[in-house]
Amino acid sequence: MKAFRLALCAAAAVGTFAGALCPSTVHAETVKIAWIDPLSGLMGALGQNQLRSWQYAADLANQQNWSGNGTKFEVIGFDNKVSPQESLTILKQITDQGIRYVAQGDGSSVGMALQ
Repeated sequence: MKAFRLALCAAAAVGTFAGALCPSTVHAETVKIAWIDPLSGLMGALGQNQLRSWQYAADLANQQNWSGNGTKFEVIGFDNKVSPQESLTILKQITDQGIRYVAQGDGSSVGMALQ
């Protein structure tokens, strides 16, 4: 039940992105969202579960065309190993790749560093 609620919240977040970023005059594109969280180590299982929930929500948004104009969503996971320093390095890589949206869930120290 908890995983379903998380997926539902993630779906709502992706839907919000869709509504805000995709006016009807814009042509279809792929909106990439970077998910920075631990994907290995002690917190890896939790991070993997959250990443899959975000990816599920993105797949649901794509299947149901939430944007209304064919815009697709892709959630890409990045392993920060629960490290603020690693997170900042990853953030630089993400911006270099042209990914404009970042999500993070575990660790206030990581959240503060990214902020």
